[in-house]
Amino acid sequence: MSSALPELETAVAVAERPLPVTGVSLLRRTGMPLRRNEVLFRAGEPAVSAYYLDSGWTALQRLSAAGRSFTLAWCGQGAALGLAETLLGLPYQATAVMVTAGTVRRVTQQELRAQLRAGGRPAEILMETLSRSWNELAERLAGLGLAESAPQRLAHFVLEWAAEGGHRPPLRHEEIAAQCGLARETVSRLVSDWRRHGIAAVRGGRAVVRDPARLAQIEAQGWHRT
Repeated sequence: MSSALPELETAVAVAERPLPVTGVSLLRRTGMPLRRNEVLFRAGEPAVSAYYLDSGWTALQRLSAAGRSFTLAWCGQGAALGLAETLLGLPYQATAVMVTAGTVRRVTQQELRAQLRAGGRPAEILMETLSRSWNELAERLAGLGLAESAPQRLAHFVLEWAAEGGHRPPLRHEEIAAQCGLARETVSRLVSDWRRHGIAAVRGGRAVVRDPARLAQIEAQGWHRT
């Protein structure tokens, strides 16, 4: 992950509030502070714990066959990280990197499995959290995977990014490229073209869509420079 992201203000104190998995005694558990660029876990390591993000932002990353870093998802406050792998006893499928300072709480595999065995509403919440996380990731990957060209991938990402509002940290071109599986130069060129044509722009690390109909057309059909 590039170190070019600006520092963001994050909550210093961990609120005394229940997290999504309420059957595990997280309420009184002290949050673990993490610095920007700190790694929670790496792809391929045994998944022995899941983490709940109290504050800050985390990027889930994989390396492509060519060795390029690809961001699978940006995770904000309330996200469950490494939940599926920990429950199933699989290696972590991605590397979790803090892109801002933040605070997490750790839950062991034994605690999660005990909660499932206990059943009831806490177990239901756990499964709902797991299902929602996988569904969101599947939708994002499907949208990018169905795109046949770089402009289609970027258009899909920008439309999704703008619709989410503040659900991602401010991004620069290198972070956008990592999310879309593109070269930074490609993203910079396309963003410049679209800004010049009044279609979309990236301002202050946020997506600004000026012509959503045209951007949706690019997502479906591609973009040809004029």
